[in-house]
Amino acid sequence: MFFPISGAHISPIYLVIVGFLIGILGGFFGVGGSFIAGPALRAIPAAYREVAYSLGATRLQMIRKIVLPQAVGGILTGGILAISRGAGEVAPILFTGAAYYLPYLPKKLNDQFMEMGYHIYVMATQSPDVEATKPILYATVFVLLVVTFALNSTAIWIRSRIRRKLRLAR
Repeated sequence: MFFPISGAHISPIYLVIVGFLIGILGGFFGVGGSFIAGPALRAIPAAYREVAYSLGATRLQMIRKIVLPQAVGGILTGGILAISRGAGEVAPILFTGAAYYLPYLPKKLNDQFMEMGYHIYVMATQSPDVEATKPILYATVFVLLVVTFALNSTAIWIRSRIRRKLRLAR
């Protein structure tokens, strides 16, 4: 992505996009990998593992050829849903460095960033002129809902596609 940083004035849309992406990454990494992959790995029947062992497969071969292909749909779906949830959660992001407005792009991992959920909260509760900020507030809520819906739809699409491939492989 190209971000024009050299100018004295940076467009607020770039700041919103960068802050949103940082918020998504924070939400994804805040949810542990075992929390995402655990249910998908537990859903695979033990009989599949036992058959692989009985045919002489090593543990690594069994994981790579039997377990992961069966669980990849659940792992990807869990990851996307975690990102989607992280996009809408305000409390954890609020305490990790969210700012209402920044006239610059974050340059380091520990810099403050903008996040849509926090932006909505501040505009709805602390705006001096509520009528003037309503269009911006509604647009921000709409974008957050569209992004969350798109992420959830992507998770459903990936899960159904992988399940279809697994059914065809049998």
